[in-house]
Amino acid sequence: MVLLAKNERLAVEYTQRVEARGEEVAAFYHDTKVYIDPAHWQHLPKNRDIQQLAFFANYIRSDPEPLGEQCIPVDAGRSAVLSFVDKWIKEKRAHLREILEKARPAAFQASQYEPVDVLDLATAVFLCRPRVSTHLDPTPCPALIGWDAVGPHLLCSKNPMYVTQRHPAYEKCFQFCGEGYHTVIQLLALLNLDPLVTTAKDLDKLNARFICSNISATNVDVMTWRECVWFFRA
Repeated sequence: MVLLAKNERLAVEYTQRVEARGEEVAAFYHDTKVYIDPAHWQHLPKNRDIQQLAFFANYIRSDPEPLGEQCIPVDAGRSAVLSFVDKWIKEKRAHLREILEKARPAAFQASQYEPVDVLDLATAVFLCRPRVSTHLDPTPCPALIGWDAVGPHLLCSKNPMYVTQRHPAYEKCFQFCGEGYHTVIQLLALLNLDPLVTTAKDLDKLNARFICSNISATNVDVMTWRECVWFFRA
């Protein structure tokens, strides 16, 4: 009985220590974000991704030091976070580039001479696969234009709302949006702009307005270029 009680007490203490250290790692990650470009903040992995890194996982599950509770080594911990985040972002961006390079029609394929990052182009339009493939979300999946719009959806594949028995997980969670792409191509043609070099920011600055010629004159809505893409996607 004494041994059983001791083992139960140690198990409780271990669980409490793991939970406390997990929260400590989450707080450390939050503080480390000041060293990351704010432009990337919406593209960052979640706390649990950081907690599962070998450096932090070992810390979370390690026994306490004989002379008291240990702390996360600041320099080593910061280096682990920044290295992982940099790799995370590069992998996500590389996957999106691969989608564009495979899906865009040959006439508009990116080449090694393309002067801008393909993810900055107005034609870089994606859909979030978990939200497209499940009917649990009552709102339609919007067309995601460029890297900035993709950011909030990077973790949709891990969201329980979009994980079902039919669609358990998505390692590759984005797809090319053909409707959105062709809408942008038509808009660029109207403006006499080159789809290989025109970025989303270029169109935002131009601030042109459009109307849908298929809608009766009494119901015409004036739309920005982004609203046109969303309109024809809906």
